Amino acid sequence: MTKRLIALAGVLCLIAAPLTAADKPSDADLQTYVDGTYKVLLRCPAEWKPTPGYDVTPALGPEHRPRAFVLDAEGGPGNTAQQLCKGAAEHVLQPFGTKPTIRPLKADGQSACLVWPSADQGMISPEAEVIVKYPQPVEIGGYLYSFMTLHAETKYIMPLIRSIKFLAPDPQNAPFLMEIAFEGDESSSKAFKTGSPITVTITLDNNSERELRGPFSDPVTYYHFIVLMLGGRGIPFTGKYW
Repeated sequence: MTKRLIALAGVLCLIAAPLTAADKPSDADLQTYVDGTYKVLLRCPAEWKPTPGYDVTPALGPEHRPRAFVLDAEGGPGNTAQQLCKGAAEHVLQPFGTKPTIRPLKADGQSACLVWPSADQGMISPEAEVIVKYPQPVEIGGYLYSFMTLHAETKYIMPLIRSIKFLAPDPQNAPFLMEIAFEGDESSSKAFKTGSPITVTITLDNNSERELRGPFSDPVTYYHFIVLMLGGRGIPFTGKYW
């Protein structure tokens, strides 16, 4: 297997918005939320922010409003998504009303099920829950969990489910690894003056056998590429975007 390290150095002009990478222009109103604890990536509205008061499990939603979604984990290798959904639907406190429905589905290719509330749930904004089997068990707080749960308002939950992408539990075995550093400062929390040029080094570690392509088309950004084979041997670069 060939392993390549690609270092990209670019001089970027800051704008007022945070430094984010959109998959395509039509996604400009969305943000990518990555949770390293629950090993998942989600796409949600750009204006959503962390909801105060949820220190143990992450919760996001519109500012000054109740949460829109909450992440958690449960279950072990002896469970199934259907069993866990049934337990949530039949809970003695009836969090999804008296007659919730359960629907099997897939999320990121993994078995999952959706608990949909009945009309008597008794909440201003109806909430549903999806339970998805992890590709591999995830360790959180010293315990292994086989399922991720996503509790969200019904009007948001289906787009959230469609956006689910699981991260590799062991970063060292991930197909691709990325490290971002600012020139002269390894801290990602460093502040920069709006409009000032900055130098960012992005290191991509390709542990897979797949070809890595990087389309760079920003006319105001200068890109300098260094391609290294395992062991540090350089590869001549033609200057074309590949």
